[in-house]
Amino acid sequence: MKLNYVTYADDTMPAYRYRMQIPGEYLKTIGHEYSITDLPEDADLHVYFKPYHQNQELLNATLTMASKRRFVLDICDDVFRRDSPVPEYMRRMAGMAEVITVSTDALKSTVLSETGIEPTVISDPCEFPERPIKDISEPKVMWFGTFTNIISLKDIKFDYPLEVICSRKGYKAAKEIGAKFTEWSLEAMRDAFDRNNIVIIPSLDKRQKQ
Repeated sequence: MKLNYVTYADDTMPAYRYRMQIPGEYLKTIGHEYSITDLPEDADLHVYFKPYHQNQELLNATLTMASKRRFVLDICDDVFRRDSPVPEYMRRMAGMAEVITVSTDALKSTVLSETGIEPTVISDPCEFPERPIKDISEPKVMWFGTFTNIISLKDIKFDYPLEVICSRKGYKAAKEIGAKFTEWSLEAMRDAFDRNNIVIIPSLDKRQKQ
């Protein structure tokens, strides 16, 4: 089987690695092929991942191309709260998809609420070894995720150093909340795990913030 990931994402984004490259390399080990392109090519299965763009003409073109084939829509960000044409576009893509996959249970609930379609959860792969719990008497905190989720840190007051690891698109948002910014890479993540002793993840649930 040949699988074609169709995306506007690039390899500077962590999700490129965790939602396409690593799963694709695994598929190769069991006898399948995969490709990652910005336009669909001949394949047995197409997976649209981050198929959105701020350019309305590109959105319309993607909808037209997607309508001509059966495809899977993979979602790993809450794109439905953006102030842009993207939310409505993604609702239309969701309605056309054969299957929708998401990265977390929380996102499953969001997609179900926004589209009326229940997606399947496929978690991100984990490629770093487990480590023993560190001494946290002097907290040093790291956060990593997509740049649109940095807003989840805005209302939290930190009394200790905070480091944000993200694609370069997150630089401005990280600085606005007074955090140290580190551009994501495998090496950067390894180093960040070494120098920090607490990891937090995105949440827009105010109860969890409290």
